[in-house]
Amino acid sequence: MITKKQKEVLDFITERSEKQGYAPSLEEIASHFKLQAVSTAHHHVAALEKLGYVRRRENHPRALQVMNYTATQTKAKTSPKKADTSIDLKQAINSMICGDALDVLKRIPDDSVDLIVADPPYNLSQGNTWSWSGEGAVPGFGGKWSKVMEAWDNRPLLDYFTFTLAWLGEAKRVLKPTGSLWVFGTYHNIGAINMALQILDVEIINEIVWYKRNAFPNLSGRRFTASHETILWAHAGGKKRKYFFDYDSSKDWNDASDLLKKEGKQMRTVWDVPNNKAKDELRFGKHPTQKPLSICKRIIALSSPNDALILSPFAGVGSECVAAKSLGRKYIGIEMDQKYVDVAEKRLAHVPATLL
Repeated sequence: MITKKQKEVLDFITERSEKQGYAPSLEEIASHFKLQAVSTAHHHVAALEKLGYVRRRENHPRALQVMNYTATQTKAKTSPKKADTSIDLKQAINSMICGDALDVLKRIPDDSVDLIVADPPYNLSQGNTWSWSGEGAVPGFGGKWSKVMEAWDNRPLLDYFTFTLAWLGEAKRVLKPTGSLWVFGTYHNIGAINMALQILDVEIINEIVWYKRNAFPNLSGRRFTASHETILWAHAGGKKRKYFFDYDSSKDWNDASDLLKKEGKQMRTVWDVPNNKAKDELRFGKHPTQKPLSICKRIIALSSPNDALILSPFAGVGSECVAAKSLGRKYIGIEMDQKYVDVAEKRLAHVPATLL
């Protein structure tokens, strides 16, 4: 016999699983019901598992799967058929969509996007909060600085991996066979992304080391100064490898700020791109993990045709979309925070028409 509280917990797990594509963690269950300890949430879940309502997926201690839940099944049978919630691409093109990346990705039609440039949460908002307020004390680093400490960037590891599998699975589905995918990361998350891509049978084309010559110095003095990020370039077009790559332009690429790339020479997998943003890039606001337009333009210009549709599922203040528009490409941006959507739309409205 299921108790009232157990039914409430089961309803919460079921609803969250349907909405997010993965079940809540024990910590999230405890927080939602304001339980005094996570062990109480564990007790309820264990009882539901014993009754056959949920089960733990093998090798995933926090990944729950809802089983035979009569109330949910009855509701599904008697409810009217859901309306088609697919996104109308004609209306979505060249716009920012405010919403959860996974939810919106699920509504995008199959094989409809030429290039995805993804800057997902790195899952690094853990540990102590660091800050630096000595303006001018560290030349070239923009004065005040603080470590990213955001709720959207902090998940239990297994939850993060499940989330990564979910959104990458949708990314694979919406990409055209001729399309490809770029994903930013650091050592905090790039291993999970690499593994997820392999599980999904998505081939990694290159691993790019983005060398940040002007990276912020290490304040603790207990480790080397982090001076690079990793970018994975991948495709899901099968053995025929039909993805777009403008090799000639990559050889001719000339960026005065890149001290490693020589014009007329093959572009290598180490890119020397300063992380400084021009004043115009910060004119309407900024995002704590904002990427410079220079690296976004390089990615888009070299891996998409002129008439391509670019998708940025974690758009922030829209750097990938601004880069796409400035290069004459179409774009769709997805961002869950309306304040960043507003900044992105202002930036996009001011992209010089001469660049279109």
